[in-house]
Amino acid sequence: MNTQGVRFTMADLARQLAVSKTTIYQCFPSKDELVGAVIDALFDDIQQQEEAILGDPGLTFLEKIEGVLSVFPKVFGPMNNRLIDDLQRQMPGEQKKVERFKENKWQRIENLVRAEIEADRLRPINLAVLQRMYMLAASGLIDYKFLTQNNLSAREVCTEFAEILTF
Repeated sequence: MNTQGVRFTMADLARQLAVSKTTIYQCFPSKDELVGAVIDALFDDIQQQEEAILGDPGLTFLEKIEGVLSVFPKVFGPMNNRLIDDLQRQMPGEQKKVERFKENKWQRIENLVRAEIEADRLRPINLAVLQRMYMLAASGLIDYKFLTQNNLSAREVCTEFAEILTF
């Protein structure tokens, strides 16, 4: 997936791993299930990192926001910029997981912002507007064409977005 997005075949994967397709199919009944397991692992990794950031009492609000916005999966190394595009076009079921993940991530951000507002450490803001900004940015900034035209990785864009938003 890091080299070909979701366009790989199980035969390609078997060759790369030097195993038979049967061996792969014993663990994953279909390519869709394999991709789903990879996406789940990526999201679990990100969520664990976010929970560690949000639960760290030594971090300031801005450090937590910047950390959560710039978290990137560690489990499989660098991600292929085309992966999200591939999921949208070829695997709409997995794209739905991406959308649910973004919603859950937003909830963690909203809870953090709401707590700061309630503690009078942040002025009241329109959370619906902030949510819309986040959702549009989350979709638009990791667009494959944008990344390619600007010679950026998804990780670089997420980090830059977090820095711009917090400073």
